[in-house]
Amino acid sequence: MAGWIGLYVDEPDIELLREHLNDDPEIAFILPEGQGRWRAAWRIDDAQGQTMLWHVPGGPLPLLGHGAEGDTFIEDPFVGWTERRAGRDRTVPYFGPSCPSALLLSLFPPGWRGMPRDSIPVSGLGWYGRMTGVSPLPPAAGGGASGIGYGAARYG
Repeated sequence: MAGWIGLYVDEPDIELLREHLNDDPEIAFILPEGQGRWRAAWRIDDAQGQTMLWHVPGGPLPLLGHGAEGDTFIEDPFVGWTERRAGRDRTVPYFGPSCPSALLLSLFPPGWRGMPRDSIPVSGLGWYGRMTGVSPLPPAAGGGASGIGYGAARYG
């Protein structure tokens, strides 16, 4: 992660944050739809655990390929897609090391998955951004040579 903000949260905090993000017209949630399959949604019912957030005005989401397959963009994340190259953590989609519009929200309340109720695990919000020096701009606009440029896109 290029950036990370640590949080200590309890169930009421998570509910408040979930409601706020559900009401934000610029944030979508990336939800699992089966093994290696994902889709974007504007609202969620539960924010505990790890959830990938997409800042929609930040640009389209990359669909990473292998070798000659090449990288493209996900045509419509709200319809869903199958990941072609998964990351190490299979519980969230992998968009590569420099997708500026994807954020990883990790919310773990006291008692999370058998942890003691008298301690609060560290939660957080992390992002990649320009960690490897790859510009979010397309090459024609002075960006990096990755072949993928990020720009504004509108969805549903």
